[in-house]
Amino acid sequence: MRTWHVVALAAVVRAVLICWAEYQDSRMAVKYTDIDYVVFTDAARFVANGGSPYQRATYRYSPLLAYLVLPNIWLHPVFGKVLFSTADLLVAGLLSHLLRATGASPRLRAIATAAWLFNPYTATISTRGSCDVLSVLLLLGLLVMLLHGADVAAGALYGLAVHFRIYPVIYGPAIVLFLLRRAAVRQGLWAGAVRPAAAFCLAAAATFAVLGAAFYYLYGNAFLNEAFLHHLGRKDPRHNFSPYYYPIYLQGYAAAAPGTAAPWRLAAAPQAVALMALSAAYHADLPSAWLLQTWAFVTLNKVVTAQYFVWYLCLLPLALPALAAQTAVPAAALVGGGAVWVAAQLHWLGWAYQLEMKGRSVHVGLWAAGLVFQLANT
Repeated sequence: MRTWHVVALAAVVRAVLICWAEYQDSRMAVKYTDIDYVVFTDAARFVANGGSPYQRATYRYSPLLAYLVLPNIWLHPVFGKVLFSTADLLVAGLLSHLLRATGASPRLRAIATAAWLFNPYTATISTRGSCDVLSVLLLLGLLVMLLHGADVAAGALYGLAVHFRIYPVIYGPAIVLFLLRRAAVRQGLWAGAVRPAAAFCLAAAATFAVLGAAFYYLYGNAFLNEAFLHHLGRKDPRHNFSPYYYPIYLQGYAAAAPGTAAPWRLAAAPQAVALMALSAAYHADLPSAWLLQTWAFVTLNKVVTAQYFVWYLCLLPLALPALAAQTAVPAAALVGGGAVWVAAQLHWLGWAYQLEMKGRSVHVGLWAAGLVFQLANT
């Protein structure tokens, strides 16, 4: 099967899922559509009426997202889901392009795009209304720009990606080291090697600053607090896979003893160490570096939700050629590991359903299920 056949079939699957969402949302107690999609749409409604997207409580994204889903108000409420699903298909095209550049065979490219398009996360998360695939699209576009030596364009995309969702900031050190290494190998002089990295950094900083200044002018401190500062100190006492979940939950109902630090406040330290070490060790191969960095960042984060898995699942297809070539780990072991990973999530979801939908106090069980998932994830 050719790559475009895979993409066409994936488009049909997403169209069916979007239609099913309309049916399930109108007839069942458990909604298919993610609550965040309702937040996006409400924020877009405020913008359409001449207001601020931050008038909608819990809208904690760039105003760009509210602008993108304005057709939810003007045309039809499912527009955003169609947009996100289309981005899924574009991501598949970029994955195929990047794999072709590495010399992957047509068969392997088709398998890789199918692994992205037909895994249950990407197909359902985008059709449920999650915007995470837009960040994925920007980052893979950035990889393509770097592959073709368009350092300024890559920097602009990076600035846009960090503005849109702050997490891509973790890739900055690896990108700079990659550009320095590539230029030094080509030119043989470290002095001249600094120029591509400097051009990238200036373009990224300029894009980020211009967008930030424009939206600060429009929306003031609400923009800074909700789009950026909130995420630096975010805590989530419910529905999350993080091992910090239960301590955070308890912290919400009991004052900390004087002079003591809550354990979740230290989460950034192991994250920073892991990210810098992985940047230094793997920057020569950016897809692998990003995959390992994202996995480490998500795994060690104080908040871990299913949407975050998309951040590294999008990079996994780029590692398929290396996985296919290696002989250290049998294919059956890789498949078995994936099955255990999925099973651990389903186990966690069973506890989460009891908490969220049944209102039962199962916090300890849910936390233990999260720890089991962390073991499976590792």
